[in-house]
Amino acid sequence: MKEIYALVIAIFICFNISAQKNIKLEFNKKGTFKIAQFTDIHWIDGSPNCEKTIATIKYVLETERPNLAVLTGDVAWQVPSRQPRHDMSKIFEDAKIPVCCCFGKP
Repeated sequence: MKEIYALVIAIFICFNISAQKNIKLEFNKKGTFKIAQFTDIHWIDGSPNCEKTIATIKYVLETERPNLAVLTGDVAWQVPSRQPRHDMSKIFEDAKIPVCCCFGKP
């Protein structure tokens, strides 16, 4: 169990996508640790799918209340990708859930 916890912390420190203040990575009161993974979002600013994506992510975060959210694969599907990164990190900051990202191939 300690190895998993150490791995999660290492991933969080190395790939944190936002400057989340006062958001702690910690176990639930029951001693469990829940991770929500969002993969291959392919975010494109202005796409009608962005609103659906935001709603889905918010629903999962509110319903599941994970200890950590992980974005994997192709998150942003446009260049430059700073705005999608900002928009995505805001969702997790508002939910006060730590988030990290492991990007897919460019």
